[in-house]
Amino acid sequence: MEKMTKIIIAIMVVIILIIIITIVLLNLNKTLIEKEQKEADNPETVAFIDIEELTNKNLFFQIQYNINEYYQYLQEKNEEAIKSISKENIVTLKNQNNYNFKAMSMYVLDKISNITVYVEGVTLKEGIEDIYYLIVNIDYSNNTFEIINSSKEEFENAKNSKILSKYKQDIIITKNQYNRIQEINITDFEILQYYFEDYKYKALYKTQEAFEIIDNEYRQKKFGNSFETYKQYINDNINRLKDANIVKHGITRNGQYCTYIAYDNYNNYYKIIETDINKYTIILDNYTIETNEFLGEYNKLSAKEKVHTNIDKIIKLINEKNYTELYQSLNNNFKNTYFKTQVEFESYVKNKFFDNNLVGAIEIEEEGEVYIVKVPYKESLSTAADVGKITINMKLGEGTKFEISFNMQ
Repeated sequence: MEKMTKIIIAIMVVIILIIIITIVLLNLNKTLIEKEQKEADNPETVAFIDIEELTNKNLFFQIQYNINEYYQYLQEKNEEAIKSISKENIVTLKNQNNYNFKAMSMYVLDKISNITVYVEGVTLKEGIEDIYYLIVNIDYSNNTFEIINSSKEEFENAKNSKILSKYKQDIIITKNQYNRIQEINITDFEILQYYFEDYKYKALYKTQEAFEIIDNEYRQKKFGNSFETYKQYINDNINRLKDANIVKHGITRNGQYCTYIAYDNYNNYYKIIETDINKYTIILDNYTIETNEFLGEYNKLSAKEKVHTNIDKIIKLINEKNYTELYQSLNNNFKNTYFKTQVEFESYVKNKFFDNNLVGAIEIEEEGEVYIVKVPYKESLSTAADVGKITINMKLGEGTKFEISFNMQ
């Protein structure tokens, strides 16, 4: 009997302990819920995480590459691939024919073996833009990633380091056929092409933005800081701009960032100065601003080499329809005899030259202080292209100055 009593007491003690533990756990859970609710209602009490702008250039373009693959699957309606990359919050395309994704900025949350990247970007196609906000989670332990649809509010919270500390925890992303991280080592030339195509797109479809990324000093000197002048420049050169692609380039490194020198298939010069990831300024020729480097090289040239360089500049001015600077280079007597106004001169040049002109092998003869230059030119590289020829008389002046006249016979 006494033994049975002890057993009953023991059972009752266990039951009481279970009840106490249950009550404690329920109260603790209630406290946590109330705390989370209080934090949600009162942002000042929230524990936030520091989130930084992504500064790893290779990772930036790696993520953009993965997003573009994902958008390709969305375009193709490849449900297996889409659901393998997005387990939840699948992105909905705003335009079925608009899937070339360009990241504008990224903010990264570092974890133990994961990172979470908050992405703001747009899809681009012929002037049509749709903005998207995405979250890209990368699980380095499994070498996998996932893409989740997000919102402007969530992106702005990340940008301002207003993400709750509970999101610091690692997540496991199971590997499948479509979500494996494919390591890419983007080359400097690919980045140059990316910036070049970005400038082309902006110049063609978002001209104000293109105007704003032009180097300040160059913009002032070339266009008088006038957007209308720049817009006219783009309209005058729109066909060549659409068809332009890089055929020659050089790169100078400055720490993490680069300065790119490029020539396109029309022999146009570009200088792209990278200032940050996905940020740059651009210069559109090598003669408007006469840098110390340019002057040093020019001064080393022989007289005939200077003439050759100046002929190249003249043809570029003709191609870009910069009649004002060209008109200012005319010999005064020649100008007063044949072209008393710039309008008359423009009409002559438009009738004499093609919309685009490629110079062949020039011939230079010296007559006193004047160089007689026979300039053959053609409309394109095609063997069937129209050809022309003109004689330009040039007198070298002080520094890089020169004056010209045309043989009007």
